[in-house]
Amino acid sequence: MSTLMIIASGSSIEEVLIEQILKRTQLKLILYLGNKKMVEKYQDNERITAIDGNVLKTQALTKAMKSADIIFADIHGIDMGAETKSIIVAMDQSRNNRLILLNTSKKTDSLNESIHLLNRFGIDHTEIQPQLTSNQAEGLKATSSDVVADQVIQLISE
Repeated sequence: MSTLMIIASGSSIEEVLIEQILKRTQLKLILYLGNKKMVEKYQDNERITAIDGNVLKTQALTKAMKSADIIFADIHGIDMGAETKSIIVAMDQSRNNRLILLNTSKKTDSLNESIHLLNRFGIDHTEIQPQLTSNQAEGLKATSSDVVADQVIQLISE
């Protein structure tokens, strides 16, 4: 069984992603979240290792990442460059090279710096930009959280 690590602040997007992964896949999850309430919510689930973490604490991030096969990161903090560098170092030290990056930042310069760093260090990454789309089958508007969950599940299934 594969393991997906989710590095994020623990927003509603990640909550929908976690629930959809638990419902639709057999993946194990490592949650490295900056949201203590979400960590507590999932700490008793046998498929989840939940950690209250800070992406800038590279050693702790590396240790948590060691058993992950794929990394999902939603970084949009004050210093995306530093967050991206920490993720790159942790991925290198844990011998992980597959990253799905959620782009929710409105800071174009910071995002461009992050993408440049990922390219420079040869990280195999896919960028997802959430947006509203229409669900033709049901005639409903799908939320960006649902779309992100669908895209991530599709990417890890390939």
